[in-house]
Amino acid sequence: MKIIDLSADLERIVEDQFKSLHSGGGRSSIQGGQTAADQALSELNISGYAKDRSEVLPIAARGASVLSPYIRHNLLPLQRVWDHVAKAPFADREKYRDELLWQEYARHLYARIGKKLFSNLRFEQIWDKPGNGWR
Repeated sequence: MKIIDLSADLERIVEDQFKSLHSGGGRSSIQGGQTAADQALSELNISGYAKDRSEVLPIAARGASVLSPYIRHNLLPLQRVWDHVAKAPFADREKYRDELLWQEYARHLYARIGKKLFSNLRFEQIWDKPGNGWR
């Protein structure tokens, strides 16, 4: 039996075979796996989160926790993250938990309506007229 070393060809294989399964743009800067998720949670400090959550630039000022991929793939269950931030300052804890509640809501909505979630649920937007789709 011949053993094949895929490490050299891994990037090409992923690009060729899984092209439609990702949005492209190269590798994520976020390390994957349970160990990385556990470490990210243990290092999470949400002090200032309420003030900085929506900050995008400069990169050093970003307020996002960067736990979304771990939460999305259930490496960090919502309850575990909820409990982890219990002792954070009130405003930061409440803002962060609001985001967790939206995640929970989206999961229930997806469970109920499935892929319809990815299209307009009530009406189509009008994008080719003045007003950016607003009547």
